[in-house]
Amino acid sequence: MRQLKIISFTMLAGALIFSNNTAQASVPMNLQQYVREILLNNHSLRAGVKSVEADYYSVLASVGLHRMNVTGGSGFSWISDTPNTSNYTAGNLTISLTQPIDIVGVFKLDQQQNILGYEISRANFNTNLNSLIATAEQTWWSAVLARENVKLQREILLQRSENHRVTVEKYNQELVPRLDVVRSEAQVVAAETTAKNAETTYQNLLANLSYLAGGIDVEPIDEELRVPDFDIDLNYEDALSLRPDVKAAELTVERAKIVRKLTSKGLSPTLMFAFNATLWSDPSTSTTPNNHEVMGALNLSLPIFDGKKTKYSVLNTDRLVQASEASLEALKEQTRLDIALAINNWKDAAASEQDKKRQVERSEEELRIKCTLKVWGRKLI
Repeated sequence: MRQLKIISFTMLAGALIFSNNTAQASVPMNLQQYVREILLNNHSLRAGVKSVEADYYSVLASVGLHRMNVTGGSGFSWISDTPNTSNYTAGNLTISLTQPIDIVGVFKLDQQQNILGYEISRANFNTNLNSLIATAEQTWWSAVLARENVKLQREILLQRSENHRVTVEKYNQELVPRLDVVRSEAQVVAAETTAKNAETTYQNLLANLSYLAGGIDVEPIDEELRVPDFDIDLNYEDALSLRPDVKAAELTVERAKIVRKLTSKGLSPTLMFAFNATLWSDPSTSTTPNNHEVMGALNLSLPIFDGKKTKYSVLNTDRLVQASEASLEALKEQTRLDIALAINNWKDAAASEQDKKRQVERSEEELRIKCTLKVWGRKLI
């Protein structure tokens, strides 16, 4: 009688399960808990928050350029003996005050464009936040499905290993040809490869979940897989008002127009008020103003020619306005496209779900018929 040793693929499947269970322990979480961990620990999100804060303080710093500046100063000098004079010393203590005066509205425009820059930074942060949460949720459910696929592939591997064991026994009893053994063994090897690939995919998704959560080892808890209801009213106008990237584009257009207006004032006159006081000086006439005297001045500067810098700067900002307007329109069209794709993809997924349900029903019916025929000892042709 022919004898053939059975390759223990069942032990191999068990080893896959054991290796997964002995991996580093992860923290089980639901989706809401995981999103909370991202908000608290994601490093890119922290960097974005600090960037927005930096832009806020930058706005406050820019306002200081238009406010009063006070400066104190002191000086001391000494000259050694000369053939005709003795030692000579001099010193002073002064204070000065300067205040730029806005006579053409430049300061207001500059403050507006700085504030809009801060608002754009906030809108961009919200855009990145939405993208991060969407990526996290997609990765989460992909990991949940990948884990179910790992379980499925392990069951298939165990089943095919058992089928191979039975086939080998039948071959040893000369009930089946050698070809059946080769085929069953190939099916086991294919199932083994698929199980390993499924495990790798799942582990990669867990690594991505950990990365998004700032390095915390995360594992989705066992949850019921259910199809969500499509209860969202995808209105185009509402989508535009809710999308932070659209808001950022609108603010960019507004800021570009203000910058253009500000740039057009490049040849505008500037006025500066100055106040100087000498608190102490020795000799009393060594500084201007003299000891215990004050002096006030108004300085008017009127640019005449700047080498056409203002002219071409205005043309540059005008093109930037046109570019920002075109970007806004493109983003609006992208929003319309996103809505259409979302609706179409949902309809396709709903139809696919119904098709799979019918396939499962047909498969269950086929299995029932085969089991019935087997009981009666007949073969299905």
